[in-house]
Amino acid sequence: MQLATIQNNDGLLIGFVGEYALDDDANPVTIIVLFESNPADVQLYEAKKRGEALSLSIAENNVKDDHEGFLAELAELFGETGKAYGQTYTINWEYRRAINGVSITIPSDTVQYISQFNSVRAGFPNIRVRIDIPDVTQDVIDSIFKTSHGMSPGRAAMQADDMHVLGYRGAGVTIAVFDTGIDYNHPAFNSAFLTLEEMRLKNADITEKDTINRIF
Repeated sequence: MQLATIQNNDGLLIGFVGEYALDDDANPVTIIVLFESNPADVQLYEAKKRGEALSLSIAENNVKDDHEGFLAELAELFGETGKAYGQTYTINWEYRRAINGVSITIPSDTVQYISQFNSVRAGFPNIRVRIDIPDVTQDVIDSIFKTSHGMSPGRAAMQADDMHVLGYRGAGVTIAVFDTGIDYNHPAFNSAFLTLEEMRLKNADITEKDTINRIF
């Protein structure tokens, strides 16, 4: 396979912008590759939702075929052409439950070719997020446990009230919250949420429009 003959489809590469933009060189980069098939449990749920019959063994084989197909396509991509340029790859993790795919470290200039594999649905940057745990004084802890409702615990944890005393009220500052949410229908959350009927049995004053089991 000649690498230069493969055309990249940008729609299969998601998030490779800014500091995560890919270089046109062979520097190693780690990406998350999502395969075409969903995890087996998700396949079963989706089939049931469509009113179709699907066995667990077939669903698991679909996942297995994706992994084996990906390895075969890797072997073809990094065959004699890859050896000539000293290119190589490392599969760091294989995912089969929450997602179906792999974490792989490859030369930056081969990511676009990976995205064209028949087994691949999309590729994403492998982003590591870290937070520093702040030092919390005993006064703040006491304040949190003394208040059990409203926004007070959150304000105490951020020491927002102390900032207010100093005159900082947030004037002219825009705050945006990004929440990816969850896949309400994922099998991992099976029975985690009460149905409308179950909530009514608990005497909850709730109507259909209040539930989360709907499409926005």
